[in-house]
Amino acid sequence: MVGVQIKRLLLVLGAISVYISLAIAIAIANGHSLRLDEGISNVVHSFVGNSKPAISETLATLGSTKGFVIVAVAVITWLVFKRKDYMAVGVYVFAVLSGYLLNSILKEWHQRPRPTTEQLTEVTTLSFPSGNSMMGFIMYSMAAYFLIMRLTSLKAKITVILVTTFIILFYGISRVILNVHYPSDILAGYALGLMWSVIWIQLYERYRKNVLNKSL
Repeated sequence: MVGVQIKRLLLVLGAISVYISLAIAIAIANGHSLRLDEGISNVVHSFVGNSKPAISETLATLGSTKGFVIVAVAVITWLVFKRKDYMAVGVYVFAVLSGYLLNSILKEWHQRPRPTTEQLTEVTTLSFPSGNSMMGFIMYSMAAYFLIMRLTSLKAKITVILVTTFIILFYGISRVILNVHYPSDILAGYALGLMWSVIWIQLYERYRKNVLNKSL
């Protein structure tokens, strides 16, 4: 158990380091794109090629607030009616809401504008860090955690991890395809999402352990 906590602490510290490094680099670049942004963007757009217009509408829908609400409601419904884990529901809801608040505060703090290239979906908020990548990471990684907790098959656990990883990466890459984020926005969002998820999972386990001990 101590080993797990140390690993989680290292993950949090690593995520914070990535975020701070990106924030400093962007500040030095005076709000412009970094070489990292240009390199990754070129690779993504060259890979998508002529299919970009065909998939832009789907990506915009999946990455919208409506899409996130549908996912959140589905996870909460599953936790309430299938698992009857009301503690997990509370942790999940607070993690998502507080994560959204943190992201909004950091966007206002950094004041990084969106990419100047043509955007394929309408956005009105600031760019850094990416709210979609951060919130997608929190919502899907925590949902995967609650699911894996109850799985006994190693194959099933690996499948959940792989599917979750694909979805999280998909959300991030989709924002680059739509020209609404720099890749560094996405990486910062992932770092924050990782940090926030680990913190709330740790709180959930401690609270759950205390409740179980009191019931004995």
